[in-house]
Amino acid sequence: MKRFLRLLIAACAIFMLMPQSISADNGISEQSVMPRGTRKVEGFVLDSTGEPLCGATLIVIGTNIGVTTDVDGYYCLDKVPDHAIIGCSFVGFISQQKVANRDIINFVLFEYEDLEEPEPDQN
Repeated sequence: MKRFLRLLIAACAIFMLMPQSISADNGISEQSVMPRGTRKVEGFVLDSTGEPLCGATLIVIGTNIGVTTDVDGYYCLDKVPDHAIIGCSFVGFISQQKVANRDIINFVLFEYEDLEEPEPDQN
């Protein structure tokens, strides 16, 4: 029973990460119609060594538009207002924000360094 629940949860998580496309009666995909003053923004999120960050969160600040990166660190945001701010974060890394003024925006996140103060020498 536990194995079934784990498989069900994994399947739901995979389904939620899959891109969705809803077709109207006229055969035009909802994703292919961009409102004026918006753009599709895509790119990759990598760490400082160039490795992809799977599961990084990207949001358009002040909206309900957001996605997570796939296993290759790839993301795609639809209907991003021109010159909106895109925030990118990942646990253990310093967050970044960039202006959505291009169609391809890549992020390189850096890990937090050890913020604890060193212990004084006991000499």
